[in-house]
Amino acid sequence: MKITKHAQARQQQRINPMILDLLLMFGKATFDSNCIYRSFADRKIRKKLVKALREAIEFIESDRNIFSVEDDNRLITCGHVTNNKPHDGRKRRAK
Repeated sequence: MKITKHAQARQQQRINPMILDLLLMFGKATFDSNCIYRSFADRKIRKKLVKALREAIEFIESDRNIFSVEDDNRLITCGHVTNNKPHDGRKRRAK
């Protein structure tokens, strides 16, 4: 998503970028003739967000790890890191 200079300035003044990402993923969308307005005003939306955040915290606190491969602002693939695969996705050389 392209972000306007105005939005960048407001974000720096008002909101943590991670919270903005969560708003864009989970926020309830209200459509206007010219734009989309998103908020966390809906209680169901907030409960869904809290559940997702708890799951994320549990994952982060575990020893599991994941990886993603990206190019030109596109997600190519993602998955779990295993013992035979380093973080960059290349196979390890045999010793």
